[in-house]
Amino acid sequence: LAAAAPAYAQTVPTICLFEPTSSSTPYGLPTELQLDVAAIGEPGIPTGTATFSVGTTTLGTVQVSGGVAVQDFTFGAVGTNPVTATYSGDANFASCTAPGTEIVTQDRTSTTVASSLNPSAAGQQVTFTATVTATPGVNPDLTGLVTFFDGTTTFGTGTLNSSGRASVTTSALAPGSHRITARSEERRVGKECRSR
Repeated sequence: LAAAAPAYAQTVPTICLFEPTSSSTPYGLPTELQLDVAAIGEPGIPTGTATFSVGTTTLGTVQVSGGVAVQDFTFGAVGTNPVTATYSGDANFASCTAPGTEIVTQDRTSTTVASSLNPSAAGQQVTFTATVTATPGVNPDLTGLVTFFDGTTTFGTGTLNSSGRASVTTSALAPGSHRITARSEERRVGKECRSR
């Protein structure tokens, strides 16, 4: 026969631990928030529910199973999020609360550059387009500016559109070979082109 769960005249104190107490995840990716709940000085495994929240905003409430509660959540902004996990308690075990921190970092990006003409004639208008893609590509709302360089000289800045593209047009390329690069965030890639 299976052993009966212990019964207590009063609720047993518990300890809550946010696991890990501080972690980080790239923007746009889900993260796993975990709360461990254990009884203090008594046998038995707490059951019930746990609620995860940031400030006054509830992220979700999940069941505690085997003394563990796990909540998957995708944070909506880059930055440090102080998270609180609260165990509800049950008939035998008291409630408890644990603090934690989830740091959401900027997503990595990759950038490619294309030109409308290559080669081009001196004085001819050429449009350069940079395409920025989030890595691993789960973040659709890329925003910001892309700066274009001819060698080390800036010759234009474009704003990313909803497709993650930014363009500049120039007719100032002198005859010869040019190393055109585009920089978004901390990523910089280039393309060789010629004007004759």
